[in-house]
Amino acid sequence: MDSVLYANSFASGQLPGHVNLKNTSSTSKDYYARRAKVGTSAVVDSNYFCWDLCYPTWSSNSMGTVTIPAGGVATDFGCYIYLKAAGLVGRDTIWYTFTNAADASDTLQVAVAWELSTTFGQSELAALAAPVWMRDGKVYTQEQPWMDNVDGVVLVDAFGREAARWNGVAELLQGAVVPGRGWYTVRFESAGQTLRSERFLSL
Repeated sequence: MDSVLYANSFASGQLPGHVNLKNTSSTSKDYYARRAKVGTSAVVDSNYFCWDLCYPTWSSNSMGTVTIPAGGVATDFGCYIYLKAAGLVGRDTIWYTFTNAADASDTLQVAVAWELSTTFGQSELAALAAPVWMRDGKVYTQEQPWMDNVDGVVLVDAFGREAARWNGVAELLQGAVVPGRGWYTVRFESAGQTLRSERFLSL
């Protein structure tokens, strides 16, 4: 399903987006990710994405794959944009293509549209925003209804190593210490299954 993300261009410089991918087949498959096309409006300055790794603005193809088990959902994909300037109004779209490593004819293209306005209210944006952010060396989350089913939160570094683990979201609501600088993924889990994952950069 294509996605539309909304943001206040006065309040945001870097904006995150996410796509969950479901393998509807009966076998496990490995997929590459590629930035296929970028919109041409005056809203977006540059953009990058994360899949097996996080790729800089000048890279359009993932070097590695993500394995999606039969019937499973991959929450690994994140895409991010930088705005050209504050106060912009408009929409820009970026298209991404996911390709089966064993069968190049098995592809899925997803469009992610970024809708920028100067009038979106904070309550509206809070409901749409990714629930993870950094402040003063700690990672925080904002409680949301879907978190009622979360029984574990895992912090994973850019190399896929587990950096921390918490029981539920209580620690993140108060702010949990991040072990160092770099890219991290926070995985919200329920009964051993990932409900949602969010990436952030610790500086």
